[in-house]
Amino acid sequence: MEVLLDIVKNNGVWATLFVFLLLYTLRQAEKREEKLMNFIDEMSDNFEKLSWNLEKLAEDVDKIREKVSGD
Repeated sequence: MEVLLDIVKNNGVWATLFVFLLLYTLRQAEKREEKLMNFIDEMSDNFEKLSWNLEKLAEDVDKIREKVSGD
């Protein structure tokens, strides 16, 4: 910890700027990751719905084929 304080004393503005930019970058990355996770969750839900709809469509097509071929 003392070494860090000595570096800050010797490099003052640059060290402060570096720490500020580091914290800012980490915070922005965290926000971006949260948005990405929300997007992935939404897409997962949409794919589940799409899969269900596709299964229902396939069932309907099979029923239509049975009716057409049965006549």
